Amino acid sequence: MQSHLDNQGAQDARKLGSSYIPGLDGLRAIAVLAVLLYHIAPNQFVGGYVGVDFFFVISGFLITYGILRKLRGPSPSFSLKEFWFRRLRRLMPALVVLIVVCVPLGALIYPELLVGGVRQVVGALTCLTNWIEIFHGSNYFDQANPMLFKNLWSVAVEEQFYLIWPPVLLLLVTRRHKFTHAQLLGIVGAIALASLVLMGVLASPENYTRVYYGTDTHCFGLALGILLAFVWSKSKGPHSRRWLSSQRWTWALAPVGLVGFASLVCLVPDTARFTYPFGLFLGSLFSLMLVTNVVARPSGLFARVMELAPVRWMGTRSYGIYLWHWPLLIFGRILVPTAVGTVENVLVDVAFVLVSFAISELSYRFVEEPFRRGGIIASLRGILERARTGWGGRVLVAAFLALVAATVVALATAPEKTQLQQQIEALQAQTEQEQAQQQEQQGEGEGETQGEGEAEPDGEKSEDATASIPNYSEADMTGVPDGSTVTAIGDSLISGTSDGFTAELPGINFLAAPIRQWADAVEVVNEGLEQGLIRQNVILDFGTNGGVADEDLVYQVIDALGPERRIVLYNIYSPSTFVDDANAVYAKIAEEYPNVHVADWQTIARAHPEYLNADRTHPNMTGMPAFVGAAVTALEES
Repeated sequence: MQSHLDNQGAQDARKLGSSYIPGLDGLRAIAVLAVLLYHIAPNQFVGGYVGVDFFFVISGFLITYGILRKLRGPSPSFSLKEFWFRRLRRLMPALVVLIVVCVPLGALIYPELLVGGVRQVVGALTCLTNWIEIFHGSNYFDQANPMLFKNLWSVAVEEQFYLIWPPVLLLLVTRRHKFTHAQLLGIVGAIALASLVLMGVLASPENYTRVYYGTDTHCFGLALGILLAFVWSKSKGPHSRRWLSSQRWTWALAPVGLVGFASLVCLVPDTARFTYPFGLFLGSLFSLMLVTNVVARPSGLFARVMELAPVRWMGTRSYGIYLWHWPLLIFGRILVPTAVGTVENVLVDVAFVLVSFAISELSYRFVEEPFRRGGIIASLRGILERARTGWGGRVLVAAFLALVAATVVALATAPEKTQLQQQIEALQAQTEQEQAQQQEQQGEGEGETQGEGEAEPDGEKSEDATASIPNYSEADMTGVPDGSTVTAIGDSLISGTSDGFTAELPGINFLAAPIRQWADAVEVVNEGLEQGLIRQNVILDFGTNGGVADEDLVYQVIDALGPERRIVLYNIYSPSTFVDDANAVYAKIAEEYPNVHVADWQTIARAHPEYLNADRTHPNMTGMPAFVGAAVTALEES
């Protein structure tokens, strides 16, 4: 995530035109800290995802500025091949070590973490993680999704930038009829605007991940950094280094940028429509302000603070921290289950993040810097030479080969599906079969009714609203009912616990499937009513995927079911940022409708995090009885 050129020491940063600006390391520390806060406490630091945009701005500036310095220096020279090899040896060794360590660990700690592991590893090694996950349908903002290498999407975006932008830049600045400075700024500004508009046009709650992951829709931060590089690489004239350094207002960029960036981190959630693209663009803009201040005022107070040793340490290790923190957070949450949002949860997360700090230091000293300075081939030769001459080298080579072998075996033997997926698919098959049988029986019944034609005139049909409710029994409208009078409707939490419901309420039927949201619930309930599948006691569980984007949808479902049915509405528990708002809606509806009762799963799950799978959302086998028990308790007390 960081774009290091050759380190020349903090003293050189005072020289106009130096490629190394130590204050930028401090800015990387701010960027990675924002990401860490978002992953540790997403409900408090709801907009910490903009830390990635900060990295993009820094990379856009440094990569472009470094290339332009070489092209416009006293002895112009720039080699695409050399540039790409530098990027490769800067990023790939640490990435490979991450993979060969975390994949075997994942297999030992929780094998289901490796479902889709081959896809993730291929994406990481081919620089295509973001696009592979887009086509796979992954959801970055589902904090409950324990994807082991989910954070590598942004590394892929940067890697694609390194591949695409340098040759484009060469075409722009070295062609026979060169573009003017103003034209170059206009071209890059147009790229930023096009990306911004494309994100805004394509964005919708159903595809936020697509526009967030997409290199095409999320490159405006890189473009803003490029614009600054064009300005800073021009020695004099309008919109040049001399012009920018002479502007008095540049001092104000630091406080404005800091306040703006911090406000986004604390106030703009990933579920807000405003975020796509305006929140992300503002994150890039505030980041640009901070980069500009550090570049234009290297002796200013803010730049000096960014050069403090602890801040620079975190910035120079930010790539390793970014790589390691997410897998370690997942491991920590599995090994030490804690309730989301509690002090214990934060302490466990912080502890494992500190472990990532320690690992990043080792990675920086013994992997990143040696390979960056010596090159991949030369470094590997050095390791092999040590293996021939000493035990230390032999142990190192043997350990690495063992990790590679363990990684291959772990990926080859990884489960294709989680137990939850298998149970959901089994229920879906069973439900489809039951629905087909019921529809067939209804068809036969309708034929018999038509044959009896005049048995009951229209005017004598029952006016009782409960007549259309299957298996209706007045006795089952209070207390725990017979299972034959119960229908469970919902998403993967219902379908994943169907065995538990069937054991507790024999005869219950289901209208449940994964990834459903409240928008789907309206259609599911209406179709179920038309087909005569929904009984008098209804258990509802929606909102796990996306919360309550529109509370009118919940009201539509409740009204469609009608006052003649007793409804149990599950509240939700997960690491996602929408949980509290959704549960507030459910509590309000339960107060307004006397036939609606809340199954308080949130309280149970918070008190017993050991009841949950690694995603901290779905009940495991131990938690299944407790999840079902929440609905049974609500029925018993209603």
